[in-house]
Amino acid sequence: MDISTYCRQVSFSDRTSSNTNSNRIVFLGLIGEIGSILTECKKTLREGKNNRSKIMEKLRQEMGDSLWYITAITLRYDLELRRDVSKQI
Repeated sequence: MDISTYCRQVSFSDRTSSNTNSNRIVFLGLIGEIGSILTECKKTLREGKNNRSKIMEKLRQEMGDSLWYITAITLRYDLELRRDVSKQI
């Protein structure tokens, strides 16, 4: 899937865009997802190779959720993920 299609899908699936607290909701959501990523990283350190495949799958999911929130933020602030965000990498 290309970035433009992904952005359209995020826009379509965003149930908070009309909420007066929309900007806060997406930023708090992103912070929550980053916390979940850190939790999975901690589990990897704690458990070593035990359950690694299960932890890695959960980590992939959390990374995907984080990307959704990052994309929602770019849409709210009229940024383009490809032009304004990815060029910084």
